[in-house]
Amino acid sequence: MSTEYLFHCPNCHYKTSVSESVDRTSIVELEPMICLDCNELMNITLAKIQTGNNRLPVERLCNLCRGTNLKVWTRECPKCGEDLDQGPLVSIKC
Repeated sequence: MSTEYLFHCPNCHYKTSVSESVDRTSIVELEPMICLDCNELMNITLAKIQTGNNRLPVERLCNLCRGTNLKVWTRECPKCGEDLDQGPLVSIKC
């Protein structure tokens, strides 16, 4: 099960909803990453889950610009670099 929380920046007011760390649904494994090309934070698909819980790695692509210049998120705002504050749970996916 995957959970997404609202994160917001107290400095520049950027907002988005992503997982807290590597997360998994019944069909994909996700990790929050920053696209260094479009400066957006989003969950990126790392692998597809196959029968028997086998992982099939996939190419990591930005969901917006389809770029591959991605960085693992360490709580920083992709716009100004300040730490993002975690808000409420916004979705649960199976």
